[in-house]
Amino acid sequence: MVSKKIVNEIMDSIAPLKLAMEWDNCGLIVDANDEYSGILVCLDVTKKIIDEAIEKGCNLIVSHHPALFSKINKISKDDVVFYAVSKKVSIYSAHTNMDLAENGLNQKLAEDMGLKNISSFEDLSFHDYKKIVVYAPSMEAEKIKASLSSAGAGMIGEYSECMYESKGVGSFRPSDRANPSVGKKGKLERVEETRIECICPVDRVSDAILLVKQAHSYEEPAIDVIPLEYPNFDVSLGRIGFLEKQLTIEEFVNIVKKNLCIEGVRVCGDLKRKIKKVAVCCGSGGDMICAAKAKGADMLFTGEAKHNHYIDAVNSDIVLVEAGHYNTEKQFMEIVIRSLQEAFDSIQCNVAVAPAKAEECPYEVI
Repeated sequence: MVSKKIVNEIMDSIAPLKLAMEWDNCGLIVDANDEYSGILVCLDVTKKIIDEAIEKGCNLIVSHHPALFSKINKISKDDVVFYAVSKKVSIYSAHTNMDLAENGLNQKLAEDMGLKNISSFEDLSFHDYKKIVVYAPSMEAEKIKASLSSAGAGMIGEYSECMYESKGVGSFRPSDRANPSVGKKGKLERVEETRIECICPVDRVSDAILLVKQAHSYEEPAIDVIPLEYPNFDVSLGRIGFLEKQLTIEEFVNIVKKNLCIEGVRVCGDLKRKIKKVAVCCGSGGDMICAAKAKGADMLFTGEAKHNHYIDAVNSDIVLVEAGHYNTEKQFMEIVIRSLQEAFDSIQCNVAVAPAKAEECPYEVI
């Protein structure tokens, strides 16, 4: 047996919950047990999967797709969540947090396709950033902004000096012990000020504050540092990298079919066209055509795309390869089983972790 607390901690180390998209529902979705006798891993939770878990003595299912995506108003006896609760089977889901994780699904998919020098679509994670807000006399605004930039603040992807300014009036009354650069001791002073705000890497915040203080004329400048736990930014779910050598689309597709054990894919592009830089997004990634093109990718390889995504690919002159949602995410089981087993071995915990045999693609092509 292993405690719920330990499994939660291990899963959060594999796919940190802070990486999950705001619309997603990750973590312990069905909390039916305090200890787990065994763990069954799958992509989608079905009643067959729950029955298999019970047969194998597993009272926890770890799935990729959440059993509940959004808030519900009622639960009927036919719902899979009701079935899990009635059978006292817990469900933990790792969805977009597993897609984004450092060694998660997108990383593995990119590696399996033979890509090198792999990076995310964006060069930053906003969970590793804070917002700095500085109030300064308006005549000093440009000097303060230059100090922030030199410390590495204000960088968003390929854009630098990304800052926001707003005008206002600041007031203060220096004490008898103060040494004001503006105003007089004991007298209330009003100054036209500019509020300057930008994001800054966590490890550069101290340097940014030091440089701002050196550039600022005030003896005690007003500087705010604000955590960005849930920033309103788009977070990239994909990876981008380079093939060891140029390949034709046809040659790359053969690699895809071999590595994913599938018979065919959808392709938009001349099969003889040569490619080198490839963007990868497991699952539904068709809407990342523009992001892939902006990063200089020759191709976007994903699991699922809509008709309009193919039109975007044609208009953007970028290759689009679609291998199926299920096919690009079935490696989830391998990642979770290996990671959980390694963690259990390190703490000498003898709990079985197994792939669901009832796991299967929910459709077939005939």
